[in-house]
Amino acid sequence: MKKLFFACLIFVFALPFLIQSKESSAIPVFARKYKTSCFTCHTSYPTRNAFGEAFKSNGYRWPGGEDQEKTKIEQSPVGAKSYEKIFPEAPYPADIPGFAPISFWAVGDLINYEEKTDADPEVLQWGAPGSGRITVMLGGTIGENISIFSLLSQNGTHRTRASWSFAPGMLLSFGNRFQNVDGPIFSVLPWSGFLTLGTGVDFSYVTGDEGGFLVTGGFLNGQDQAKLFDRRFFHVRYKLFGAGLLSGAGGTMGNGYIGLDNSLSIGAAIVNSSNGLSGAGDKTQWGLDLKGNFGNFTGGVAIGQNSDLDKDLYHIAAGYYIYPWLLASIEYDYDSTDEYGQISPSVRAYPRANVYVDLSFNTFTEENDLSGAPLQQNASIEGSIAF
Repeated sequence: MKKLFFACLIFVFALPFLIQSKESSAIPVFARKYKTSCFTCHTSYPTRNAFGEAFKSNGYRWPGGEDQEKTKIEQSPVGAKSYEKIFPEAPYPADIPGFAPISFWAVGDLINYEEKTDADPEVLQWGAPGSGRITVMLGGTIGENISIFSLLSQNGTHRTRASWSFAPGMLLSFGNRFQNVDGPIFSVLPWSGFLTLGTGVDFSYVTGDEGGFLVTGGFLNGQDQAKLFDRRFFHVRYKLFGAGLLSGAGGTMGNGYIGLDNSLSIGAAIVNSSNGLSGAGDKTQWGLDLKGNFGNFTGGVAIGQNSDLDKDLYHIAAGYYIYPWLLASIEYDYDSTDEYGQISPSVRAYPRANVYVDLSFNTFTEENDLSGAPLQQNASIEGSIAF
């Protein structure tokens, strides 16, 4: 009864946040550049929709060669255009964003309830947006080929990624890979080994005016930062139908307000490290996933294995958009090392396009982990704003 009471209490406190919100006049970098909604590229941040995937694959430019037509805040020229003809006798000209390409993202628990052990009482705490983390996000394009994306968190974590676009869908990238750029929520990459966090170089090729094919591979630093090519990864995805991976168009929209297309895709990934992915002798992990959308439904299933540690991984996720701004979802994760599964239902509301409130609950299929310690359930209301 006590757990039910706290869960109900959190939901009651959540209702005002789900229904009311103050108007926000500022929007993130790319939405500002094109004067468009965050939902143009995202269904539920950081998950990208079909158009958002194409936008990223085109080097953070509007797909279909329409970037100049769709840009509302023009780039500022750096150097005379005529210098192109006499290069390398003169510096090659470029352009930079015509505004400060900076956005902020604040995330934190508004209310958090955590179940403790028998010796400790339950904890119910207030919080605020940004109490979890505040991230400065920088993004923009330089000239016709270069794009840059960078994150700086309040804990000092800094990641920067620069890409050179040879042609639409062909990107050579340097720097960091990180989850909210390279790993969507419903993906084969929810586990630490597959996140391929690190610094290095990778190449990606994407094609498809309707459906399409994606392949990415590269090398990263491993546990030993002195080893430049210690971590190697390869990821491939085939989209059977739906909006094009490169065009962001075509197919049938299940929910056009958030760019959710009726689609089905299958992916596979493998990561290998000579010194181990986490220093525990886990040198190789592989995974397969299947994900799709139909109407207001979205979801996916993924399996993975680490043969070195004899570890099996399973991930199932399903979501339904009650409204374009209200997503109910549930996820299940299982790690054979722990021998228990985690179930995470949640409801996420977007009272404004750049603001969300997430009501979530985490529970487990067993009462204790392998060490005999009780597993701690928790419920929370998370708030986020980006501008």
